[in-house]
Amino acid sequence: MKLRSLSILAALAGLVGCGGSASSPATSGSTANIPNITGNWELLETSTQAPYTGDATTVGVYLASTEGAISGDASFAPVCSSVCLWPSSDTDIDPYLTGSVDANGNLALTSQFPDGAAPAFAVTAKTPGTTLENGTYTITYNIGSSDVVDQGTVTGSMIAPVNGSYVGTVVSSTTDKPMAVTATLSQTAAADNLGYLYLNGSVAFTSSWCFGNTVPVSFPITKVNFIGNSFRADILAPNTGVVLVILTGTISPVGSGSPSTSAQTLTVGYTMYYDCTDSGYGTLTLQ
Repeated sequence: MKLRSLSILAALAGLVGCGGSASSPATSGSTANIPNITGNWELLETSTQAPYTGDATTVGVYLASTEGAISGDASFAPVCSSVCLWPSSDTDIDPYLTGSVDANGNLALTSQFPDGAAPAFAVTAKTPGTTLENGTYTITYNIGSSDVVDQGTVTGSMIAPVNGSYVGTVVSSTTDKPMAVTATLSQTAAADNLGYLYLNGSVAFTSSWCFGNTVPVSFPITKVNFIGNSFRADILAPNTGVVLVILTGTISPVGSGSPSTSAQTLTVGYTMYYDCTDSGYGTLTLQ
């Protein structure tokens, strides 16, 4: 659920450059060296404020950048949700973001909702293009005051797109035997207007204890929306809408190659609801 009662404020700290001069924000005349950070991101926030010290939460965010101008959507559950989302009963926040990145990789994101309501989320960070470094965040609650209710560090990585044939084995937690899996998947090129990406394709299972098959049995997946590095795919029985398999997974980040290069690995788990119940885990590799 999108919680639009969240205001997001971000400040960009001035960094000292060569000769002791402060770096300046990106301008229309200095766009050549601005990193293109368009893509799907997974951030990790770790709190340094009591009573949440050491608590961490992940932030999925899709960012689109054009010559330093940024827009995007994020989704996460802050560790201070019982305080900083009060009086709402929601545990997740899904802010819409705008901001900028300059030629030095200094990143600033802001989001202002019409009601200007609390809480406020602020991030400062550095990005060379596919990672986020030296980041900090604060969450303040601005009803009558600006008390900081959580703060900490932020790191992150751009997540590689999921396109291609992924093959591997998963091991049943019931029988301890392997099952071959082939997932043929394609990801939408950009997020929709709510910030979500989608997966389409099919998944084939071989030597399944539940299916009792020695040849691949393939099923289409429903259109899966996700953000960040985690996804869930419901695999339905043909013509019935009954869930046969739930496939969950995490996606590898962008490596040293181009951000458009497909993810090399998917770490997956499955739960089957056929004539029997089974579950297990494994790794699929891009072919």
